[in-house]
Amino acid sequence: MNWYAVKSLYRTFTDGFAEDQDDAYREDIDMLEERVVMFRAESFDDAIEQAEREAREYARVEQTNVYGQRICIDYLEACDAYMLGESPAESVEVFSSTSLISRSVTDSEITDMRLGSMSEEDDKFSKKFVSQEFEAQDSEDDIVDTMDW
Repeated sequence: MNWYAVKSLYRTFTDGFAEDQDDAYREDIDMLEERVVMFRAESFDDAIEQAEREAREYARVEQTNVYGQRICIDYLEACDAYMLGESPAESVEVFSSTSLISRSVTDSEITDMRLGSMSEEDDKFSKKFVSQEFEAQDSEDDIVDTMDW
């Protein structure tokens, strides 16, 4: 058996009427999440099957945000697997993906495409996707930093 790192994609949105809206609330945004999860498997197909089961379980989590809305996670049925050359440990590569791009694309455009860019305003608006349970803990610090998730 080998170790595999499998990346999966999710779209998070909210459902229901938003109560007590503040300046951080935006109806017109959803959140994209990429997760990389490790599996021991016999093959790429086996790793993908395990990842798809785990992804569906992950997407079933039910939470409510501070606006009283249900937070919904859709697994986008998209996985990309990478077989590790060695066992997971510090400094071991756990995922790699390549693609071809035009030379005219700048380094900062590449970074924004692959890693996204998050401004302070984006961070503020992401409050909509935080469970009220976590929001209550963070409010004690007066900071909600979704970049730390």
